[in-house]
Amino acid sequence: MNTALPEVSTTTTLAKSTDVLVLGVEQYRSKFRIVGIPEGYSEHFAEVMGLPLLKAAELVGASPQIENVAVGFGPDKTALVFTGVNLGPQEESPTTLRDAYGAAMRKVITMGNGKALKVAIGMEGFPPEMTWPIGEAAGLGCYQFTLEGSDTPVSAIKLIVDKETASQAGKDFPYPTIFATYLARDWINTPANILTPDTFCEMIAGAAKDVGVEFTDWDADELEEEGYGGITAVGKGSVHKPRLLRLNYTPEDWRDGKPYIAFVGKGVTFDSGGLDLKSPESMSTMKYDMAGAAAVAAATIAVGSANLKVKVDAYLPLVENMPSGSAMRRGDVITMYDGQTVEITNTDAEGRIILADALAMADEISPDYTISIATLTGAARTALGERIGALYSNSSELAEMVNTASTIMGEMLWEMPLPNFLYPKLKSKVADMVSAPGRIGGSMNAAAFLSEFVIGDWAHLDIAGPAWAAEPWGANAFGATGFGTRTLFAMAMLTHMGAVLAESEDFEEPTRS
Repeated sequence: MNTALPEVSTTTTLAKSTDVLVLGVEQYRSKFRIVGIPEGYSEHFAEVMGLPLLKAAELVGASPQIENVAVGFGPDKTALVFTGVNLGPQEESPTTLRDAYGAAMRKVITMGNGKALKVAIGMEGFPPEMTWPIGEAAGLGCYQFTLEGSDTPVSAIKLIVDKETASQAGKDFPYPTIFATYLARDWINTPANILTPDTFCEMIAGAAKDVGVEFTDWDADELEEEGYGGITAVGKGSVHKPRLLRLNYTPEDWRDGKPYIAFVGKGVTFDSGGLDLKSPESMSTMKYDMAGAAAVAAATIAVGSANLKVKVDAYLPLVENMPSGSAMRRGDVITMYDGQTVEITNTDAEGRIILADALAMADEISPDYTISIATLTGAARTALGERIGALYSNSSELAEMVNTASTIMGEMLWEMPLPNFLYPKLKSKVADMVSAPGRIGGSMNAAAFLSEFVIGDWAHLDIAGPAWAAEPWGANAFGATGFGTRTLFAMAMLTHMGAVLAESEDFEEPTRS
């Protein structure tokens, strides 16, 4: 882990050892007011500082505008951070609060001068259900990446809540999702000359071993021997040979018939575009083209650390897409793992090729559902921008579940159609299908291609936009966001909850004599 995780927990009082107190600023009629103030703090502030808390906030430029963060000072040598939450009666949402408190913590981590800070977040008067999103966002906002690793900028985050809310929350309640997102961000941020298919495979395997998640991997020779034509074709242009990694988490009491899900993530450790070379500008961030694989691996490891009652198989095709004398060409026809043939019509549409092999492999285990995730198309980024991912599915029920999971975790998705008229465009004159029928509707075309390799319930997340922050926002520093990691974990959590509920309904209380 590049950055140590802060401890996140709840409390009912503001400790004297607190270095920073974070308070919200919201719009109230034509003015603004401070929210979440710990009991008695306003009076203490006015008595010691000689002016009202609200006036002090105004003087340092506090505003209800989301991601407006202002810094002042309070009694007992405590720094005050005011963050705009812009909450009117109709605007309160976990997503808004995540952005507000994540932005506040991005500011806080610049204030320590080498000291690990103890931070409190005022949440007096907040609904209990806001503790998880605010605590999680605060933890995620502490992330920073350097190749050498970094000291802990924040050692502890205390959410100051009422006694009833404090009694409902565990000490480290958002730990699995913070841990998983940090892990995914670390991998994505690592330069491609360090994170190759081989080293990525080793990093994931090492992290998986720590929580009892099993793994199996295939090298280039084994992939070719066993017919993984898509992964082999994309990877053959690079000196860094392709790998396929499968992670497996099985609960101790799991048996056939219990929940069984599959995740598939695109792992292109660097994407030059192949012979259809990208422009220098487009290529500059292409170390992030393995963000789908990072999300899948991190989420699966988090499921293992949380001991959820759901079996997870995760499939990660890992390649580097490079131009060379051995690289795949336009017009090549390759035979995929499931026997279908594909005519290569664009070597920069490589992600769907490696995902197709892995999806076909995952489909063999007959999971309850499969989710694939990838930085797949620039078209999705163009259509939905840099904060929203595209969602496709062949099951309305599964799509609704994914939307629920993403909403819980504050990762915005927009469901896109898979109309029947897309499929004739995939037909090839020399193979079963073409890899890329054209630029128009590019994200839909890619999803339609993937759907041809799945029989069971399936959903796909195209995260080309939100996987990378060109500018910091919310709880995201510049660079990798880890987008999708928490949604996948939430999918496993929802499935786990369903399994637990089913067990309780099946339980028959013994009759009393």
